[in-house]
Amino acid sequence: MIVEIEKLVHNGYGIGRFQNRVYFVPFTLPNEKVKIKDIINRKDYSMAKLETVVEPSPHRIEPICPYFGRCGGCHFQHIDYTEQLNQKSNILKETLKKIGNIEIENLNCIIYDEPFYYRNRVKFKVIDKEIGFVGVDEDFVNIEHCPISSKAINDLIPFLKEFAKHFNPSWISVFYSDTQKEYIIKFASYDYIDKEKLKKFKEHLTPKNVVGITLIKDDNKQDKIIFSIGTPFTFIELLEIKYRININSFFQVNIKVAQKLLQTLLEKENYFDRVLDDYGGVGLFGLHLARRGGYVDIADINKSSINDAEYSAKINNINNASFYVHNSYIFLKKSLSKHANLLVLDPPRSGLSKEEIDLIILGKPDYIWYISCEPSSLARDLKLLKQKYKIKEIYMADMFPQTYHIETAVKLELV
Repeated sequence: MIVEIEKLVHNGYGIGRFQNRVYFVPFTLPNEKVKIKDIINRKDYSMAKLETVVEPSPHRIEPICPYFGRCGGCHFQHIDYTEQLNQKSNILKETLKKIGNIEIENLNCIIYDEPFYYRNRVKFKVIDKEIGFVGVDEDFVNIEHCPISSKAINDLIPFLKEFAKHFNPSWISVFYSDTQKEYIIKFASYDYIDKEKLKKFKEHLTPKNVVGITLIKDDNKQDKIIFSIGTPFTFIELLEIKYRININSFFQVNIKVAQKLLQTLLEKENYFDRVLDDYGGVGLFGLHLARRGGYVDIADINKSSINDAEYSAKINNINNASFYVHNSYIFLKKSLSKHANLLVLDPPRSGLSKEEIDLIILGKPDYIWYISCEPSSLARDLKLLKQKYKIKEIYMADMFPQTYHIETAVKLELV
């Protein structure tokens, strides 16, 4: 069947209609006519597979990656980058309106950088000692190169393939520090790993700038470290603050856009007397706010991240911050008993719980910075926060070019 694509929606699908039925079609663009076949039928819609583009959009381009459409990592390589930003902006505004009843004519700013070779952390799936990714159809796609991974990580792929032959991992995660020009690696294995064997491999067969290799016990809840050979951390400098990043700590994968977002949020602000940095990670926002004065409390449930934040504060001579290993609800309940000028929130894709939002409304911090990686949960949470707060500014940051993922930063003010 042939359908015309009306628009793109969250998750990167194009919407088409045939005989009053809605079809979600990947790898399409608005106003294209495409030949499709339905593969999954639901009550109200069908998921379809793109067979042929009958009438292409002028914004359609040839993907640079030979695995695009099979590998599940990218969704938008068929769209020129300017149009990617335009489509993501439209999706964000529509999501805010549909779920949050928030009408935004124009975003304050769209923050972006290079559209390829940006990821400083990549997790590779390994099957039969081959490196790759889980594909669109849940199959395994063996790869030689990845154009959204940093050039440094691409340079390491031949070594990773050799490593896989020796240690039979189930997955390998690589983090690269452009500040230190070095890598740290963690992996889980199907086999028993002899520590001495891994130590000798690192000494004699591993590039010198791979400073640490860590074996992980693989489970669904957390990456539990079994042992490390070398140094299980590195450092990254952003806007004159050096951050320690442990192998199990979270840090933004797109450093250039993270830095621009940080600059944008900070450039109009001078001083807050008391700041709460919830879901604070390694202190990306909190340490910069502490450097500007006042006092900052930084909390995260990830102990590794909080240890890094505290260490980074020391080496940067930041003495006006405290650090807590707490879940968000406990942190907010304790810390909002005293007045706060600014609350920084950077939750996971699921967003905030209703209980967390109730604590925020009750605690009444003067300002909120809400950094979100999921427009639908952001819209839901903003709808509730609007009871006591007005939106001052909304920024979209393209942390993940070539994918449907959207990062948003919202500044709110107590009314």
